[in-house]
Amino acid sequence: SDGKLKIGLAGSRELSGSGSLVKVRFRVLKDLGIPVTISEVQLNEGEIPVMIMPTMVEDLAPPEEFALSQNYPNPFNSETNISYQLPAESDVRLEIYNLAGQLVRTLVSDRQEAGSYTVRWDGRDGSGKEVAGGIYFYRIRAGKFSQIKKMVLLR
Repeated sequence: SDGKLKIGLAGSRELSGSGSLVKVRFRVLKDLGIPVTISEVQLNEGEIPVMIMPTMVEDLAPPEEFALSQNYPNPFNSETNISYQLPAESDVRLEIYNLAGQLVRTLVSDRQEAGSYTVRWDGRDGSGKEVAGGIYFYRIRAGKFSQIKKMVLLR
């Protein structure tokens, strides 16, 4: 909402030692014409040197081929991410099916531009009810491309 990305890290022990604690790398999935900058880093652990490397945003070309990635995490117990790539603008359907082949939920049903996308599934059906743990399948159809992958929901 305020255009800022905030990352929090926490631990039960004080930091010690040397070397890098965190390296953050961003990849622009869709060019919105918005400049990306890192303007401030705050650490609440005393005297820790912070080095901000110059930020550079690469103009990413669209993917070369259709692809559906394995969901992550897998297995999962509350939410999982499903990523896919479109080399050209396409009508896309991304659906979740149970082991009996019944449609559980449609996550995407839209025309989308070429690019890389990630959709989160919260383990709920189309009416918002939590589904039972078990094996589920997700299928993407985009143009003439179609692929199915398996995932495991643990409850």
